[in-house]
Amino acid sequence: MSGPSAVGIIFHVSWDETNRRIRWTLDLLDADGNPVQIPDGRGGSQGIHVENDIEVGRPPGVKPGASINVPFAIVLPPFALPPDSRFEWVLRVENKDWRTAFSTRPASERPR
Repeated sequence: MSGPSAVGIIFHVSWDETNRRIRWTLDLLDADGNPVQIPDGRGGSQGIHVENDIEVGRPPGVKPGASINVPFAIVLPPFALPPDSRFEWVLRVENKDWRTAFSTRPASERPR
């Protein structure tokens, strides 16, 4: 069993995108592009999926063309990923995707 984990995100919201709701989603995919499934506590499974909206106001004095940084973390409950496997976090903000891939260690390198 692994411990909890977190994903850190910094949105850079441009001045002209402030003062409106911006929809975003975050998904964890396996090497084949399928959602990683974890137990849902009811005998089934569910993908690791987070969605929400942000709305950023314009602080006084911010000049047109500037961007406003919105940092935050998403804390995830403990879940195990298979060893020696590749995964990808996909952040979608409205209709644009950002992706970052990572690999788990081989089983022989896992801490006990």
